[in-house]
Amino acid sequence: MSMRICLALVLTTAAFAQVDFSGEWSPRFHEDQPERVPGPELGDYLGLPINDAARMRAYAWEASLLTMPEWQCRPHSADYIWRGPSPVRIWKEVNPVTRQTTVIHAEWLRSVDRPIYMDGRAHPPENAAHTWAGFSTAKWEGDMLTITTTHLKEGYIRRNGVPRSDKAVLTEHWMRHGDFLTVVTIVNDPVYLTAPFIRTTDYQLDLHQQNPPYPCEVVQEVERPKGSVPNNLPGKNEFLTEFSQHHKLPQVAANGGAATMYPEFRKSMNSVAAPPTLPNVAAIPRVAVVRTPPEDGEIHVLPLRNNFYMISGAGGNITASVGPDGVLLVDSGMANMTEKIIAALRKVTDKPVRYILNTAVDPDHVSGNEKIAATGKTLTGGNVAGDLADAGEGAAIIAHENVLNRMSATDHGQPAASFKALPTETYHNEGMRLSPFFHGNEAVQLVHQPAADTDGDSIIYFRRADIVATGDIL
Repeated sequence: MSMRICLALVLTTAAFAQVDFSGEWSPRFHEDQPERVPGPELGDYLGLPINDAARMRAYAWEASLLTMPEWQCRPHSADYIWRGPSPVRIWKEVNPVTRQTTVIHAEWLRSVDRPIYMDGRAHPPENAAHTWAGFSTAKWEGDMLTITTTHLKEGYIRRNGVPRSDKAVLTEHWMRHGDFLTVVTIVNDPVYLTAPFIRTTDYQLDLHQQNPPYPCEVVQEVERPKGSVPNNLPGKNEFLTEFSQHHKLPQVAANGGAATMYPEFRKSMNSVAAPPTLPNVAAIPRVAVVRTPPEDGEIHVLPLRNNFYMISGAGGNITASVGPDGVLLVDSGMANMTEKIIAALRKVTDKPVRYILNTAVDPDHVSGNEKIAATGKTLTGGNVAGDLADAGEGAAIIAHENVLNRMSATDHGQPAASFKALPTETYHNEGMRLSPFFHGNEAVQLVHQPAADTDGDSIIYFRRADIVATGDIL
């Protein structure tokens, strides 16, 4: 091999070589231990560039919310995970041919694996699934790795109720200096922030560290009535001024805002009029509900997220979840629109309808039950399929038992509904869950709302996709 070729190989290798972040990193808390470990004080929004919407959300927050089962094992999202006390493990995937790094992975305690793609791929569409890790791509800027993350679930800017929306974009800069790692996070949130929010966090390489398992289990920490969610109604949070009074700060400083991020604010904070500590409910603008697509007598199919669709124009909106084994519908629309509904579904998938979930007994929710169910098949097996020859014929119709009671009774001289339109399975007040095994790992939860539009209303919650079908409740 000639000297020229050897030199070319060395130069090519050097062009690919970048700083290696791989290893076990232990957090350092010399800057802000009180906020990152025990947590910030209630009412402390100092230094946060929040707007009125974020402030109102924070006013409503109640600390005991963290005792709820839904929150106990909940991971931090990608923008906040750096702020926790958890160590982090970083490793990389290298293309065996080009020797270029294609993916960098980061994993904390109480978090999922976070892949950061280095291969130049594009970010997914806006309606793609949002996760705790989000979707991250990165590029080198010298020895600094710059990461852009989108598609984050809603999270928080500070652990005292200050929200961060799912439309936020996270930018990170990773910088390594020997055995020290500095990470700069910049959050741009068009919903709750009026300026970029910047934080830095430091880690040190720890050759003896290994992230242990984190078998979090949900326990009942506080006895509370079923369905109760800790909150503070507008004007009822009595703890908002404790922080400012304890630290002898003007309330305008504690209320936060972009101006409080800068040292110059200290010179004028005692002369600035503070916004009201408690929100004026009467001054909150009301937002008109815009109904789309248009009501023109036709069926319109609107993609929501992944394999979820909204079918509009059937009398009431229908939610369609298309899984690998079939279709789940929330409500069935009006009977005179059934043929058009089925035709619209056929444009999306050729899978049979497996489930129809009725959110209420009103005609625009149940009138299409019989015809649509007849086109589908129920997933069944075992003794049921062996004993009943027609057990799998038609889609299963599921609703609260009060829906069945009302549909099967004569009401004000009106005849009862057709037998084939009635729910084939009902649930009581404790709710119902459908197994995700037959529906693409999508856990479906039916939650009874006893005092809503009717006494049999249900909310349908698709847990993996984070989609809620409310029927006439909202």
